Amino acid sequence: MKVVKKTINILLVLSIIVFAATFFLRHSLPAVEAIMPEVYIAPQQEQVQENVVSIEKDGFVAVVTKKYKYNLSGLVVSQHNSNVWYDYYHKSDPFNTKDLCVTWGDNITNGSYLNGKYKSGDFTCYWDFKTWEDYEELDDYQIANNHLIPANDEIEKKIKSVKIGDQISFSGYLSNYSTTTADGQTLGTRGTSITREDTGDNSCEVVYVTDFNVLKKNTNIFVLAYQYSIYLVAGFLIFRIALFFTGGVRWN
Repeated sequence: MKVVKKTINILLVLSIIVFAATFFLRHSLPAVEAIMPEVYIAPQQEQVQENVVSIEKDGFVAVVTKKYKYNLSGLVVSQHNSNVWYDYYHKSDPFNTKDLCVTWGDNITNGSYLNGKYKSGDFTCYWDFKTWEDYEELDDYQIANNHLIPANDEIEKKIKSVKIGDQISFSGYLSNYSTTTADGQTLGTRGTSITREDTGDNSCEVVYVTDFNVLKKNTNIFVLAYQYSIYLVAGFLIFRIALFFTGGVRWN
């Protein structure tokens, strides 16, 4: 039993060390060589005759007006989960479940995406570079923040599973939408950008998503090490506690 206890202690400590060492690298992006061909292609959009779809969820109603058919493949560099408890602004909007900040095209080809640090706010995506030269190399028109409205629960699950560094592809409609209460009280409206050549306020795409796929999960070694270390720490800790209570094993 002492040998088992000692082995578990060593493995637990090693797992904690790996977790701590990779924590600040958990959002590392994949190398250019790991990028799928689809990610080099610019988004495609096609104007359609406007039509409206209504969605009900959690006592709220969204009225979505489709404007353009839209397809995008890209690399997720940042994200914001609208369902987190501290996101006060989305409490009355359960439809925009997640924002994905995605880049593609020349930013992938020249590797400029690797030089930046990316963050997402409640409605925004922004990035920072160490040098002005690195910043100028990134094409602002080939990176976009996407407010995603899933068409069904299956698509919502796929969107929620996405991590930073994943390569994704989705299709649907660039849309404007409004949210109301069940009795018809309007709570808010949001419009979509219809061009990639804009920046700043109101430059985000609002997409009613009808199809969503993860082309390739992030295989960066630091990301994988971090993810596995979480499970290892939890597993060895549970095992250690179980030994303590069931085997009369002390911690020292």
